[in-house]
Amino acid sequence: MIRVHVDANGVVLALLANGFDGCFSTCWPIGSRLVLDLFVDAWTTSSGSTQSRLAASVRRSREQFATAVPHLVAEEHIDIGPPCATLLAVAVEGARVHVTWIGGDEAWLARGFEAVGRTTPHTLLEQFKREHPEQAHNLHAFPNAVVRSFGPLANKDLPDVAVFDAQAGDTLLLVSKAALSGPCLAPEEAAFAAAAYTSPEALAERLTDVAFRNESTPFAAVVALRFDAVDVSAELDRLIAAYEPDPRHGAWLKCSSRSSRSTCGGRLIGL
Repeated sequence: MIRVHVDANGVVLALLANGFDGCFSTCWPIGSRLVLDLFVDAWTTSSGSTQSRLAASVRRSREQFATAVPHLVAEEHIDIGPPCATLLAVAVEGARVHVTWIGGDEAWLARGFEAVGRTTPHTLLEQFKREHPEQAHNLHAFPNAVVRSFGPLANKDLPDVAVFDAQAGDTLLLVSKAALSGPCLAPEEAAFAAAAYTSPEALAERLTDVAFRNESTPFAAVVALRFDAVDVSAELDRLIAAYEPDPRHGAWLKCSSRSSRSTCGGRLIGL
């Protein structure tokens, strides 16, 4: 289940959640929706930097999910495994992309024909690769189960975080994990399609169609966000702050650059 939310400060939240009501279930809408609702509520009432808000929102929604979810399934059903959920949360603030996740879903930043940024899922395969780098062969047959999640028995599992710096023309993709393997799409194929489609809606629809060709994909979710432009004003402010004029010109040149919002000397391009 996916959700895109824009808060009062203009920060775009892109969320992908998947609930499981037992060890052998594939998709539990009630649990998925609960995770999304709890996270958005926590984000709305949080304050501070984007990173601190993401951390606080994950912590609060994880705790509330663990408390609420046992009451949403029949007692005899819990015997086959406790209910749990995964979450991939992205906060887009200007051209900076803050990502936090727990579970097997992935976020990719596509530029040109490749993924220049990619999260690492919490799966048994990735854990094995990290712990046994010398055994990098025959991994295609390795079980790729999720090893970290939200849930009553897993509420000590912590999410990971990443930050991507986007450029004009980049595409941010949130991609769900296939049930028995890795992501429901190949990163190279998704990045190539992102370069070919101008409409993010058409791109997401196309990639979802491709994902369902995967035999181990009983469900698939794709979010596509396109960075069509950058904040020129903010970028100029950043470049001027970092500008170091020739010492012979003194401090006046930087002050003049700030007032006229242009520079000389070939370090920056005046607009």
